[in-house]
Amino acid sequence: MLVAFFLLGACADKGTDPGVATAQTGQGDSASSGAGSGTDDRLRQYVQCLRDHGLDVPDPTPGQEMVRIDPKNPEDQAERALMACRTFAVAPEHSAQVTAADLAKLRDYAKCMRDHGVSNFPDPDPKTGYFPGLDKSNYDPNSEPVKSAIQACQALAPEVAPGG
Repeated sequence: MLVAFFLLGACADKGTDPGVATAQTGQGDSASSGAGSGTDDRLRQYVQCLRDHGLDVPDPTPGQEMVRIDPKNPEDQAERALMACRTFAVAPEHSAQVTAADLAKLRDYAKCMRDHGVSNFPDPDPKTGYFPGLDKSNYDPNSEPVKSAIQACQALAPEVAPGG
């Protein structure tokens, strides 16, 4: 279910269950982020596309960078929707930018996931920030061990989710 532009696994909305997160829409600088920005428009389009393909997805909020997909959505349906909507998933101008601070958070998150029983959880790609090599053959974001690790680690990188 993992495709290069999708981040899946641990969404970190505080106070909610782990779920599945996807679509890092890019982190705009202060001049380009916020309500009404291109990123917000792209996120709204992405959410609408996912809904059009049958997924239960909450409304996005201004400045949001991740989309939560309820893990109760059937995996095959989610996979088809993610593929169909991939053009909205990452703002191209931001798709390969990751700051040193973000990379440090991502590494801490990866280590925490491994420390909490997800032994095959990779370090992030330093150029993209994505977690490469995770797919449905070796990573099930709906399994209890992974859900438990996500819950334990989400505070380390609240805007981060595994994917590849």
